[in-house]
Amino acid sequence: MNNKSKEREQAVWNHYLSFLSEATLEQQSAFYPMLVRMKERVAADCSREELRDMMVLLFKPGTVMQGLEQWQCMMDMLLYTGMDKFDGQCRFDHFKKVPPYSDLSQKGKDSPLPLTHIYDLSGVTQDMLHFIFNFAGDTKDNIKLMEMFILSSKLQKNAEIQMLLGDFYRKVGLYDECVKIYRNIRRNGLADDRSIDDAVRQTASLKHYMKTGKWK
Repeated sequence: MNNKSKEREQAVWNHYLSFLSEATLEQQSAFYPMLVRMKERVAADCSREELRDMMVLLFKPGTVMQGLEQWQCMMDMLLYTGMDKFDGQCRFDHFKKVPPYSDLSQKGKDSPLPLTHIYDLSGVTQDMLHFIFNFAGDTKDNIKLMEMFILSSKLQKNAEIQMLLGDFYRKVGLYDECVKIYRNIRRNGLADDRSIDDAVRQTASLKHYMKTGKWK
């Protein structure tokens, strides 16, 4: 592994450590022992499912935004630690000759239930969403791509997926549309927690900043 790869991998772990500290209001040192264990398991070619289970054991999200953030951390770990580098299989699955995306697949079907965590969806769905959101480009065309993918996967009523779609709208500067999606999450009964209001307030502040150069 070259120096840049090592820096990217370390940045992923540092980001997750910061997230855990902020989400739980605990000192970062409280998580060091488990993170060391996670790093050891990743280096030993653990499966995607084992990584997910370790993360959920370490911190179980209490809000939609926390669930989405934890999922993003997991996907970044898969990408930047080199776990996923054999056509969608992590090293463990590849060398065990397990079919691609067999883990987290729920028999190949995704659940449309509102409270299903995004990291419990099939590996294919997770990878597609992560690719569209992070690498397909911040354009309105790619929003349509994500919307079509969500529709085809029958995930319109999944709270975390809808939050991800709202975040995508915010990325391209469509703040009013973003807020509408966030509010629809609550209006449609998909989720009812403080993170929805937090997201609406943050988006309003960002919109004001982009228009005036000052934080509201």
